[in-house]
Amino acid sequence: MSRIETTQYLRKPLYVSAVRVTDENFEEMASWCQGDILQDDTNGNENRPYIRVRVHNPKSPRQTKAFVGDWLLYTERGYKVYTNRAFHESFNEAGNEAASYPRDEGDMTVLGPECFAHKDGSVLCWKGVNYTPQTTHEDVYMGSEELMPGMTVNEALTKVRKHGALVNGNGQPE
Repeated sequence: MSRIETTQYLRKPLYVSAVRVTDENFEEMASWCQGDILQDDTNGNENRPYIRVRVHNPKSPRQTKAFVGDWLLYTERGYKVYTNRAFHESFNEAGNEAASYPRDEGDMTVLGPECFAHKDGSVLCWKGVNYTPQTTHEDVYMGSEELMPGMTVNEALTKVRKHGALVNGNGQPE
């Protein structure tokens, strides 16, 4: 018999300040991130300008080069460079999510800012704190009853039930 019990965790949202590099803002962006403007001479890209960005823990040299069309991000740990495709795969504009609540994201339902629920009802996460159901009653979660202004845990669960599939107290789909 295993003594290992796992607990599910949800990664906290990461808010970043982001600006797309353009021909028009190129020099100003270099100044903003205290970067150097250099010329790329690799792979036949002779004289293609880029901003050399001081990136915390880059995984490749490309992550230190901001070309026109890339996104330059600032986080609490410093600057990061994303290609346009990688940026849009990883980030949504903050503030735009309010119009699309609730929404599905994989096996989670996003109820509101920093409020998520597993579709199977196993975890409700609010502001990085996980609330798990008590076995005595399926609608009661441990922790604070007040999740969001004007919304209790039970109201949040009702919202998820209307949008996604939850399981009942017996572990069966509702």
